[in-house]
Amino acid sequence: MPKVTVLLTSYNHGNYIRNSIDSILNQTFKDFELYIIDDCSTDDGAIQVE
Repeated sequence: MPKVTVLLTSYNHGNYIRNSIDSILNQTFKDFELYIIDDCSTDDGAIQVE
């Protein structure tokens, strides 16, 4: 079980979601789980993380 849970929320942040994910994944601390929650965005944010 991971020590830390990271919650990344997004709503119409398609231009920023990739940078946000990369920033989390590039941390030196690696014992975490990442949940990305999108609240029915109308932009292409959900498409960019696939």
